[in-house]
Amino acid sequence: MANMEVDMDGMQGILSEVSNTYKPYMEKIFDSDPTVVLAGLKEIRNFIIGNNRQKSNFIVLGVISRTVYMMSVADTDMIIKCQCAVILGSLALGSEENIKSLLHYNVLENLILGLQDQESDQFFYETCLRCFRSIASSKSIAAQATTVEKLPTIMNRILKCVDLSASTQECTCEIITACCKTPEHQEMFAKFGSVSIVCTLVMSPKRRVKLRAAQALTALCYKNPRISSVLVTATYGNVTLISVLSSMMSRCDEPEIQLNAACCITNMYRSGVMDESHEKLVFYKTAPCLVRMCEPGRTCKQRILGAKTVAYLIESEPRLQRLVYICEHFPHKLDVFLRLPQFEEAKTPESLRKFKEEVAHHDELVTSAFLAYAALLSNEEDLRKNVASDPLVKRLVEALDSKLEEVRTAAIQCLLSLSRSIQVLRTFFQNQEVWKSVLQLAFRDSVSDRETAALCALIANLLLEFSPSRSQLLDGHVLKKILDWCKNPSSINIRRNALYALANVTFRSNSPDRDETDTKLFGIDVLGMIGGETLQNLAMSDDEVTKVRTLDVMTNLLSLENIEDLMGKHGALVIQLLITILARSTNHLPQSGGNESQQQQAESPQVLCAVLRILRNIIEADLVKTVRDFVIQNRQILVKIVDLCKSENTELLNEAINCLCCLVTIEDEHESNLSRIELLRSIGVFRVFENFKTSSIIYMPEKLKDALEYF
Repeated sequence: MANMEVDMDGMQGILSEVSNTYKPYMEKIFDSDPTVVLAGLKEIRNFIIGNNRQKSNFIVLGVISRTVYMMSVADTDMIIKCQCAVILGSLALGSEENIKSLLHYNVLENLILGLQDQESDQFFYETCLRCFRSIASSKSIAAQATTVEKLPTIMNRILKCVDLSASTQECTCEIITACCKTPEHQEMFAKFGSVSIVCTLVMSPKRRVKLRAAQALTALCYKNPRISSVLVTATYGNVTLISVLSSMMSRCDEPEIQLNAACCITNMYRSGVMDESHEKLVFYKTAPCLVRMCEPGRTCKQRILGAKTVAYLIESEPRLQRLVYICEHFPHKLDVFLRLPQFEEAKTPESLRKFKEEVAHHDELVTSAFLAYAALLSNEEDLRKNVASDPLVKRLVEALDSKLEEVRTAAIQCLLSLSRSIQVLRTFFQNQEVWKSVLQLAFRDSVSDRETAALCALIANLLLEFSPSRSQLLDGHVLKKILDWCKNPSSINIRRNALYALANVTFRSNSPDRDETDTKLFGIDVLGMIGGETLQNLAMSDDEVTKVRTLDVMTNLLSLENIEDLMGKHGALVIQLLITILARSTNHLPQSGGNESQQQQAESPQVLCAVLRILRNIIEADLVKTVRDFVIQNRQILVKIVDLCKSENTELLNEAINCLCCLVTIEDEHESNLSRIELLRSIGVFRVFENFKTSSIIYMPEKLKDALEYF
């Protein structure tokens, strides 16, 4: 309590000192004489510009409420309103706490009134717009959300006044860039006609306007094919937007302009609207331009954005990955990102400045490098062999202990790309004991869905049958965590990846040469651990990937030697799930018409193939009668399998015929083969075999021929 009193006394002393120091200036802006008020505002303006401490001091003394009030009074002199707007704009460039104070005093509403004032002069409009821009561009999520919410009321006015000056053009583009975060935002700006206006600004001879316009277009077309297609065909006079962006990537232009033009082209390319005629632009101008931006001589922000954009450009295109790999020693450039800045090398003012910059942005540099490595190594085995090394994997493992989620997630994604190589799994991953850090991270609390989804995918690869980490992870009880992830209600990607991992876990459990760990798994009731309700939710999910992977897990489990025990415990649930899915197979049969809602609910061929594989496993079970009866004595299932033989999908058709062949050719000493054959004949199996016995689309004609002999 005594300490509290000391602290309060100290705080009161600080507030008293602030009040005594700046009280004269605050008194002036409350004066009745406009001349005194104006002088006081100018003095306060000079105090706070570029000084965050002074901004906080004056906020404490109430400068925001007073300036907002004066701006809202109709008969306040315009020159005073302008100075009030300048002060608010300067405060908006301060800390996040400053932004909260501005929002608390409804500054945005007053700025909107100022922007809508038709009688205000240009300087006042520009000052209000700059302040509005500063709030929108701040790091405050609340400020961005509030700005986006209020933009529709003022956007027409902003776009109408865009050409008042270079300043209004810049600010308009920056507002669009800051507020364009989602597809809904993109469509909102498109409806106001922002796209065509910003396109014209890219043609501006003024460097800063051109730069801001390129940034705005980059935000507008990100993952948006509709807007991207407009930009690809945009022409002004005899000049196309594409040609302007191409010229902006020239080495003669400033690095910032080159970089942002390349980012814009990247977003258009990834939206899928560029054809082969643009391939040269993307492959031989955009990609090399982005690689250049990763050079050590660039600023940290340029290198970070360059590496992240390269990663986005090449992540789904192997040809670009190969090109970037040989472009200006790109992996060596990324390696520099990972080096810790050394104070001993900072011997000049310039090197000291660079040292401080790299220290401040080190985590971002590391994150962007990992993302670029992840994209570069995602497909090509030769690239993984050339780039992978013990130092790189060691650096990735160390990053898994980072306090920053972005660093950890990027490291996981890079490890995921490397884990697709058998050689890397068996060498560098074992040398650096990657499985230990992965296991620790798996059981860590408070991990985001995004990070968990990436971790699930990495664990799934580490659990492949040829991975040396498989046994170590399973001995570390990772199966329990995987089953928990399968039940995750918030993220579809976590469920997908967890099911993929579970499919890999169960894949070797039925192998005759299984190791000790797989032998232990053989005795675990995985279906029981998942639970009937969860299994049903996963198998009947609206997401096809989730459904197929769930069925794959069931296929693996129901091909075991102990299938009789599994079906004894879970047979009713398994069969009911399969019947329900088969009942929704109508869409894959030739139809003259049909109910639209039924067609929307129909299962995909991939799902139905997975069901048929499970049924075939049950039919081919080594044990007799008990398990097979689940299928053989269920006429509903048999009829559905026959119906699927009418499918126009070749893979589904072959799976159905293969399943029927197994039903015909099984030998069972406990039942009459004749009665089973007669049952199958009665539902049309013989007719199906006759129709396809000479067909060229059947994968296993010999098996079909053998089955026909039973009839």
